[in-house]
This record gives sequence, C-alpha cells and structure tokens, in this order.
Amino acid sequence: MQTFIWRQYQFDLPDDWEMLQFSRNPELGSCVFADRRQFRFELNWRAVQGTPDFDRMLYDYQARLEEDGLQGVRRLEHQRWHGVRGEAGHSLTTRYGRYIAEDRSLIELVFIWPKEWDSALEKRILDSFRLIVPEEGLVRWRAYGMDLRVSAGHELWKADVPPTSAELLFTAQKGYRSQCFSRFAMAEEWLTLNPGDWLLTRIPRGFRIDQQTRHLRDGHEIFSARGLRSLPTVKNMFLGRREIKASAWICPEDKRLYSLVLVSTNRVVEAESRISLRCCSHMEVNP
Repeated sequence: MQTFIWRQYQFDLPDDWEMLQFSRNPELGSCVFADRRQFRFELNWRAVQGTPDFDRMLYDYQARLEEDGLQGVRRLEHQRWHGVRGEAGHSLTTRYGRYIAEDRSLIELVFIWPKEWDSALEKRILDSFRLIVPEEGLVRWRAYGMDLRVSAGHELWKADVPPTSAELLFTAQKGYRSQCFSRFAMAEEWLTLNPGDWLLTRIPRGFRIDQQTRHLRDGHEIFSARGLRSLPTVKNMFLGRREIKASAWICPEDKRLYSLVLVSTNRVVEAESRISLRCCSHMEVNP
C-alpha cells in the first residue's frame, strides 16, 4: 500500500494504483486512479454549508444509478461511511459518502471491481481516510513520489506530471509568491551539470543570485542558492521585495534529482522557508 495526501485528504491505496487525473479546485474536484488495465478508484469532494441528509441523498442517488443502468443496487454501511453497490456489465462498483465537519466538505469514494469485490481491501482504504490539518502553518501533500510541506494559504496552481518526473507549483498573492517542488528520474541519463549548476537554470528570470552553498547531510549532497529580485519595482513597495531560495540534490537511495524553489517577500520569507521536500525516510530538505 502507498499513502496519498491530496487537498489535506490522506488515504492508502495499492502500490499499483496510480493517479491519472486530478483537480486543483479546493471547493469542488476529484482525483482518479487506475491500475495497469483500467480505472479503479475515484475521490470526489465538494464544499457544502452543513451536514447533508444522507438518507434522502442516498435515496436519490440510488434512483439515479438505477436509471443509468446499474443493476442490483443496494445500500452499504461501514463505520461513518454511507454507500451503495451495484453491477454494470461485468464490473461491480461500490460508492461511499461521508461528511467531514472540520472543513465542511462532502466526500465520495468510488471503487470499481472488475473481477471480484475485495471487501477487505475496500474497508482498509475506507479506514485509512482522514483529514490532515495544517501544522504550524504548513500543509502536507504526498503524491507522485514526493512528500512535501507547503505554506498554508498557498493554493495548487500547476501540476506537471509527464512520465519519469513530477512538479507541483503552489502560489499566493496571484502568483507573486510561489513554492515549487520537483522530482526527476534517471538523472544519470540526462543530467550533464552538477545539481548546483543545474539549479541555476531553474531560477526565474529577473532574479540575481547572491549566495551559493553546498553541504553534506546523511549522505546527501545538497546545493542551495539565494538571491533577490534584480531591480525593485513599484509593486515591491506594497507587496514587499521578492527573494528567492532554492535547493537541489540527488537522493542516493532512489538516484532521483529533487529540487524546491521558494519565491517569497522580505516580509515573510523566513516563515515560508520552513517548507520542505522529503526524498526518503531520513532526509527532509528546506530551501
């Protein structure tokens, strides 16, 4: 099993179920997972004003599923989850709903069982689901081989996940401040620079690097850079002059190249410097 954390929702799924689709909207969205053959699991969330009437909701939901051709629909219950099951073709589907009072959201989990219903696995996934609240102003995310902590108040703006790499970009103040977390596989095949020189190619235009460092920690060689926006602007007077802090390293355990780039302002840069990216069980790096 592997643990995912997306939009503060934590849940465990089998190792061979991968996230293929996702939403950035914190109010209404979904994440879809598949194994090597087909879709297997879907997480849906929706912000609501209060506790829903599950009896009425399930009655309407069951009727709608039957209209859509789902056969043998019947109710299910597990702990705090309310659900239904039914058959479509040669597949069984089970769907569960739950209200999360802490963030006023309605959660739906959808399972597709192409061969047989694995109720033990289903219960294990349902039992693993929980809301992860921010700690000390940091929100934890875990997906695409990255385990990171981003500043609360930053929203996911971009997720770029082509094969063998992943990059999650979070922004605040309409992009004026940003936190970018990246992971790249097979670095030995394409990386022609050392991670420190490569890191300089990741610095956005308009920034001047004033300081570069290199240090060893638990077998990891970590390269860091720090600088300022080259020329102050009128906008800096109201929002603060922007600073940049960045780090890059290759994890000796998985041989992947990791980086995190923080663009902040002189008013909050030290607080936001507590963001982190973990590459393995014993290494967590701040910019």
